[in-house]
Amino acid sequence: MTRPVHVLVAAAYSFRQIRQYLRRRQIRGRLPIRRLVRVVPAVSGFSGAALAGRVSGMDISPFLQRKLARRFDTFDTNRDGYIDRADFESACDRLATAFHLAPEAPALKHMRELSDGLWQHLSRAADTDVDGRISLSEYQTAFAAGLLVTPASFEAGYMPFLDALMDIADEDGDGKLTRDEQVRWSGALMGLPEADAREVFGRLDRDADGLITRDDMLQAIREFYFNEEPTSTGVWLLGPLDPA
Repeated sequence: MTRPVHVLVAAAYSFRQIRQYLRRRQIRGRLPIRRLVRVVPAVSGFSGAALAGRVSGMDISPFLQRKLARRFDTFDTNRDGYIDRADFESACDRLATAFHLAPEAPALKHMRELSDGLWQHLSRAADTDVDGRISLSEYQTAFAAGLLVTPASFEAGYMPFLDALMDIADEDGDGKLTRDEQVRWSGALMGLPEADAREVFGRLDRDADGLITRDDMLQAIREFYFNEEPTSTGVWLLGPLDPA
């Protein structure tokens, strides 16, 4: 029987055993393409070559600016006012400590690879002065230009990272996170205080069963970036937008 090169993935891919089965057999999981997006030749400050395959820009409301500033803060783990590679490396170090992972653990190595890839993506898109770090202004400008994440690119960009996170944080492999697991990973990766992390969990746990899934988190992330309703669940994804 011929082994497929890739398979289309859906909700079942949230289970660790399925992801591990496919990886052992070197079968890649792909998301279904939902719709085409309009490609633009250039955005001010970026060459046409750099934008190959990029999508057109979007409006940035004052509310979204606040949310982007909050996301920037969670990237900036050393609180020096910039995002750089060291922020991603130290976040993975803290995640390893929080979940007692050995340096050679496959799940940790995979998370480090994805984190480094995320840093490289951010650097190419947002580091306009090429100084090896990203300011809040550069980050918000790149988002507005559609260079970081868009509604069309959202799932393809976030699902691999969420799957890697579940491989680490979902310790019993049931495809769901407990409140304790949520507190530990969000504190390690994003520096959320425990009280805020517990509040986030309560809001994401929409059916109040004491557990949240990858899809719960995916929906909240989508709402955080693309929902302008101040009372949406996703607004609280990273805790309060303006922490004291």
